[in-house]
Amino acid sequence: MRLYKPKGRDNYYVDIVVNGVRHRESTGTTDRAEAQRRVLARFNPDGPEYRQEWQTNVTVTLLEGIRESLKLRPLRNGSLKRYNSIVSEMEDQLSRPASSYRPDELASIVMNYRRTHSKSSTNNLISVIRGAYRYLGTTCGVSDATQLLKAYKRTRRVRNEFLEESEFKGLVSYQFVNEPDRYLVTMVLYYTGLRIGEAGHLEWGDIDFKANTLTVREKPHRDWYIKDDEEREIPLHREITPLLQARSGAANGTASLVFPYLYSGSYNFSRYLRGDCKAAGIKEVTAHILRHSFGTNLVRKGVPITVVKDLMGHSDISTTMIYQHVLDKDRQDAISVL
Repeated sequence: MRLYKPKGRDNYYVDIVVNGVRHRESTGTTDRAEAQRRVLARFNPDGPEYRQEWQTNVTVTLLEGIRESLKLRPLRNGSLKRYNSIVSEMEDQLSRPASSYRPDELASIVMNYRRTHSKSSTNNLISVIRGAYRYLGTTCGVSDATQLLKAYKRTRRVRNEFLEESEFKGLVSYQFVNEPDRYLVTMVLYYTGLRIGEAGHLEWGDIDFKANTLTVREKPHRDWYIKDDEEREIPLHREITPLLQARSGAANGTASLVFPYLYSGSYNFSRYLRGDCKAAGIKEVTAHILRHSFGTNLVRKGVPITVVKDLMGHSDISTTMIYQHVLDKDRQDAISVL
């Protein structure tokens, strides 16, 4: 079932399968949100517009339910592509009728996925599965089997951790001597605010040494898309420009990766970074903390919060505001010395 506007029509229509026969029906509105509400109302057993004869397709697969439910969600292109990429990867495990899955089976699928994928990807998988069961419960009367999935959802930490300048210098001093490859990655993450996935998909064609800029853009040929669809351009810091130029001489074309080892799913940069921190005698941090350090340093230097938002690729200013909190602590520390 999907909402769409036929050519030459203003209202949204929906295709409905009744006893194996597909019918097209108008929702009677040009507003997508209202059209979605009206369609879902038809499938609500407690609603006045419920139609029992529509509740026939109980053999619909979980995969079909996921794809149909995604069509009804107001997602950005990049978000939709990421969801579809995860679903395609899990296609074999999601192809049975949705009504045949037990709660412990779904929990096992998610648990196995979580062992080899990031927090964000795991949460996205849980989200699409739960969304599919909500949709199928309304449209086909399929019982919810996601009761155990909430326990596997990884919560996001709100607090802002970052490296102080002295800690960063201790880390890169150790890496410069002992781990030159990781030294370059650390420098780039700290001075550009790139996410680790963005660094892993960075190509030499994304770096313009004449303009001294780096551009974060989608890589459809690698089946990779930017978070929040926020393509952005970041000026290169004077500390990393010569390092990248020295590495560029070995590049095999503009489409080759700057950090090919990060692209490999078997290389866990954050795990090695924590080891480097321990060896350098500082607190252990992950790659994302280097990104936080970038945002924190910009705010501390007085860069307007809207500029910080654009440089970090945030879609919502409220996400960037977590870096503003460090100024509150700095003020408190300043008063405490009196």
